[in-house]
Amino acid sequence: MKRLELTEDLITGVEDIDEHHRTLLELGNRVIDPSAYKTDVAIFEDALKFLADYVIYHFAAEEYVMVESKFPNYEHHRQWHERFKQEVSDCVNRAQTEGISKDLKLKVSFAIENWLLEHIRITDCSLAKFLQQQKGSTAMHLPSVRALKDIGKLPGEFNELSVWTR
Repeated sequence: MKRLELTEDLITGVEDIDEHHRTLLELGNRVIDPSAYKTDVAIFEDALKFLADYVIYHFAAEEYVMVESKFPNYEHHRQWHERFKQEVSDCVNRAQTEGISKDLKLKVSFAIENWLLEHIRITDCSLAKFLQQQKGSTAMHLPSVRALKDIGKLPGEFNELSVWTR
């Protein structure tokens, strides 16, 4: 399967957002790489759960920045996030209840390779352009898990360690 990477058309120019996207794509690669879980389906389930947790954090961080900067397309962007979170959550639940099937692997691959990449290419690049115009700089930072938990944007039980990838 092809390796996902942050190509030129996916770079937003906002360092923190691009770094989050690199992490999301690395996690996506772990999930869609069939050789990683041919002998142990738990590897697939763990990678998928890890991706789901990171998506929750990343989207909460982006949404916080959108609200703070008064991004005019906030609601549309948030709806994209909700759809993808639901898609990933459905895949996690399906993996846990039905097990790993070829159909599930294809659904996950499609969601990551098409949906996520398209979201970055269109809506996240639009957000980044707006933020750069507002801030006049690419040195804007996304909030940490701890900061988002402290202000109630992530559930208190959200495991901070679940989003560490290195």
